[in-house]
Amino acid sequence: MKKRLLAIILGIAVIMTFTPVLTFASDNDCIKLITPEDNSIWYIGETFYGKFRIYNPWKKYVTVPAIVITESHGEVVDIIENDEVVESGSWTERTCTFKIDDKFLPGQHTVSVLAAPMLRDDENTFIKDFDVPEKHYTIYIRRLGKPASVGLKTGRGKVTVSWAKDPDAQKYQVYRSTKKSSGYSRIATTAKKSFVDKKVKKGKRYFYKVRAVRAGNGTIYGAFTAPKQSGKVR
Repeated sequence: MKKRLLAIILGIAVIMTFTPVLTFASDNDCIKLITPEDNSIWYIGETFYGKFRIYNPWKKYVTVPAIVITESHGEVVDIIENDEVVESGSWTERTCTFKIDDKFLPGQHTVSVLAAPMLRDDENTFIKDFDVPEKHYTIYIRRLGKPASVGLKTGRGKVTVSWAKDPDAQKYQVYRSTKKSSGYSRIATTAKKSFVDKKVKKGKRYFYKVRAVRAGNGTIYGAFTAPKQSGKVR
């Protein structure tokens, strides 16, 4: 049954890719999208949350909602089947979630919500015999970057660390070590573009690196900047 359902979903995806989207003559709102807003921005590392309501117009079949995620050029990235069917003649609300991991390249993606009838294994029926409702979210996926540069200014009893702002960052974490390649510990989290480190010792040199942080549907982190060494603390 699951293999047959998967074939149906893939068939719908092919129909959507190569032909105009089909709709019900009597009801063009068998699927209603609730969230997110179209053209929303998501980041690799987050969990996507979307809500939709679906109506089953088929008297003979239950409906199996499914999500198909495609890249801008039409390649299917993932297919997500819902666990519960929709009974004939009824509305139901569903939440679709998926982890935005490294299989999602930065750029435009389409998250399509589909409704497919669950056919019997022995049934000689083709998907083209059904009208296929489809609605979609257009989303843009980004990878959280890192500050373009880090500057250090060594003074009397302090080291001032500054960096270039990343447009997607909400905060920044500053790490410090006495060694270039190991031993780093976080010394600050700030929304500013600089931090004054006063917990330093006279005559010592320190290495610093910075990364961007964003909190939304899961906290995500950008890559660290290259370690940079301070002058001797006066």
